[in-house]
Amino acid sequence: MRHLILAALLSLFPLLAEAQSPQCGPRAQIVAHLSQEFKEAQVARGLIDNGGLAEVWATQDGATFTLLVTLPNGLSCFIATGSGWQPVEHKLPPAPEQPL
Repeated sequence: MRHLILAALLSLFPLLAEAQSPQCGPRAQIVAHLSQEFKEAQVARGLIDNGGLAEVWATQDGATFTLLVTLPNGLSCFIATGSGWQPVEHKLPPAPEQPL
């Protein structure tokens, strides 16, 4: 379910980028703003199928967080902000046993 919600949000990203919304700007400026004004640092990232970069920025104590998407051209847009960020341990299920 979370993957569907994230996919829906990310599908709106091209519309945000084309509109040059005030929620978007050059990556360097956005990152400086998150670091200086909110004391957030990057805590997770991943490549998007369209070549963009999805990131989570959060304060050290997790009090606030920001979801950020950056296009290959360097334009970054805020997708969401919130509070109470909690990292989780990534656990893979055990591999099925192979029959002999």
